[in-house]
Amino acid sequence: MTKRDNRTLVNSGQYFVRTLDGPLEPTGPGIPDVVICRRVEDFPNAEVPEGGIVTVCQDCQATIVTNLAKYPDRPRICMQCARIQPLPIETPNG
Repeated sequence: MTKRDNRTLVNSGQYFVRTLDGPLEPTGPGIPDVVICRRVEDFPNAEVPEGGIVTVCQDCQATIVTNLAKYPDRPRICMQCARIQPLPIETPNG
């Protein structure tokens, strides 16, 4: 794991906990409170990748892509509602 501009870089499949003052910190595997997903519109050409399942963000109702085989009973939210910044789909400085 690396940091850029005092922010933790996140990758899919990793586990994080949000600290009381806001930043994400790595944590060990476990059953997550929520599964953070990418919005359909953020994929190139808004195309759902092979194996992806479309559902909706529990918070904002945006269409998101997930793998329901992992943690099927956990709520799913988009990266925007999870306050992930910068989003992996954006350049860090603009």
